[in-house]
Amino acid sequence: MESEFKVKQITKLYESCNKCGLPIINCICDIVPKIKTKAKILILSTEREFSRPSNTARLLKLVNPESTELILWERVKTPEKLIEYINSDDYEIHILFPMDDDEPVERKSKCKDSEKIPAFIILDGTWKEAEKILRKSDYLKKL
Repeated sequence: MESEFKVKQITKLYESCNKCGLPIINCICDIVPKIKTKAKILILSTEREFSRPSNTARLLKLVNPESTELILWERVKTPEKLIEYINSDDYEIHILFPMDDDEPVERKSKCKDSEKIPAFIILDGTWKEAEKILRKSDYLKKL
């Protein structure tokens, strides 16, 4: 699983691994446990965030490669891969992002009684970046 996003170098002494983001001498790719989940995890973020050495989305993809998708968000271009998931009848889409209201979150998922695969969209970045992604993406507002 080679990441499509180039990792920024942490140090000049050692090249960073493009999978886990750590310096090659500390690479964990061969020892990280692999898991499988029924749910899809769709991580939506900017190229800048994905290229950070400390990006945890890359680690999640390393641990759960079959069910995790890293999807690039761009302000002027709709992420077609994400739209395919949103429009698919195979998935029950949820967006994981805290809202300002103080009301407790109720469990609205019907996945337990449904044949649909749960899919969770995670907005990855700082709070400010994640809010911007949500605010500028009409296709997310309807979820």
